[in-house]
Amino acid sequence: MMNTATTSNTPPATFADDNVSEAARLIPIEEVMSRSGMRRTAIYARVKAATFPAPAKVGSSSRWLSTEVDEWVRAVVASRPKAKVA
Repeated sequence: MMNTATTSNTPPATFADDNVSEAARLIPIEEVMSRSGMRRTAIYARVKAATFPAPAKVGSSSRWLSTEVDEWVRAVVASRPKAKVA
């Protein structure tokens, strides 16, 4: 008997959102805190204010898309004032 899972020509599942790449992972609040440098309360306050990526619910847990958190960090760094060279 042939195993259809290994012989199928069906392409692998992909994410519908264009912002999601193969390197994207769903990460817990502890990792979000580490990557962002913010505490839990600050993260949820910014989520509520729509200035930080919202989490996805996985069961009763909240998880963030790693690429969205990383993009937020890059945007914060890019928006900081540039130091003036004397």
